[in-house]
Amino acid sequence: MKTFNDITNNAPATPGPTCTYIDHIMRVLTEEVKPLISDKNKQMYIHVLTNVKAELEYVREANRALRETSKYYREECKTLLLKSKD
Repeated sequence: MKTFNDITNNAPATPGPTCTYIDHIMRVLTEEVKPLISDKNKQMYIHVLTNVKAELEYVREANRALRETSKYYREECKTLLLKSKD
């Protein structure tokens, strides 16, 4: 029977938080790209930026949920394996 270490040694790594990357993308879009947009295109840029920010926030939340799910299943696996030893 496999041990918890056998399973975790072969498991893919759980990605770490991606918030800093998402924050960096938002910063680039607002601080570096925005000044490059002409006044006549500012309204469209703001519309696109609002949508991009919403999508990135969705990705941020989805990544957080995936990490939490990974932690949950890891702990459940550990618990089941320990119970099966008894």
